[in-house]
Amino acid sequence: MMTGVIAGLLMSTSALCAAELTFDLSDYRYREEDDFGNFQMHDEAKPVFASLGIRDWDRPETQGGFKFNYTGEVTAGRTHYQGRNAGVQRKKYYKARMEGLLSYRVNDLVSPFVGLGFRFVHDDSGGHPSANGGIAYDRQNYLLYLPFGFQIDPVENLSIKAQGNAVLRGWQISYLKDTNPNYQTAHNDQDKGWGFDVTANYKVTESWSMYSFYRYWSIDRSDRDCGTVATVGYVCWWEPDNTTKELGVGIAYRF
Repeated sequence: MMTGVIAGLLMSTSALCAAELTFDLSDYRYREEDDFGNFQMHDEAKPVFASLGIRDWDRPETQGGFKFNYTGEVTAGRTHYQGRNAGVQRKKYYKARMEGLLSYRVNDLVSPFVGLGFRFVHDDSGGHPSANGGIAYDRQNYLLYLPFGFQIDPVENLSIKAQGNAVLRGWQISYLKDTNPNYQTAHNDQDKGWGFDVTANYKVTESWSMYSFYRYWSIDRSDRDCGTVATVGYVCWWEPDNTTKELGVGIAYRF
C-alpha cells in the first residue's frame, strides 16, 4: 500500500513543473484521549521523522494574477508508543501528503490561497508485542481536507505561509485480525476535525533555501463499526479524539 502511494505521489508531482526538492527532519507527537479527556495512548518520534518532497510555492508573478501551487511529500520514521493499558512498544510509521493550491496575488506582500489536500498515515504495528505482552495491529488513516490561508513576504528573502485545514472526509482502517483471528477489520469514518500549519522559508541563495514548520491536527471521535466476534459476542470499535503535533526544519533546492 505504502509503495503505491509513494509511486503515485512521485509520478503525479513530477509531471508538473517542479520548483523545489525538499528534505526535512521533524519531531512527531500523536495523542488519543477518551470522551472525558483522559489519556489513552501516544506515539512520539524516536529520534525524528525524515521527509522527502517536491513543491512549488512561488507566488503569482503579477498583481491580480493567479497561480497553481502544490506540495508532495513522503515521510518515514520510528515511534515510541505508550498505551494506558497496552504497555510500551517501538514501531514504524509512514506518511504521505499532497496539496494543490490556487493562489492569488493581492500585492507585493500578500497572496491568499485555497485548495485541496490529502494525507495518508500507515502505522506499521501489526503483530509486534508491547512490553507487557500485548499484540498491536496495523492502522491506516486517510484524510481529505480543504487547505486555505495566505503567504506573505515581509522582508527580502523571507516568506511565511500560514494555513488552516478543514477536514472534508476522513476514514480509518484497523486490521484487528493482527491481534485476534476472530476479529474483523474495522472501518471507521472520521469526518470532523481541523488543523493548521505555519512554515517560514528563508532563501539563502538562488538555489538553496532553509525552512522551519509547525503542523497541528485535532480530529474528533469516529463513528462506530460493530460486529459479532466468536467467543466474545457483539463488539463495537471506534477511533477516539486525537491530536497530532509536528515541528521540523529542512532545506530546499530549486532546479
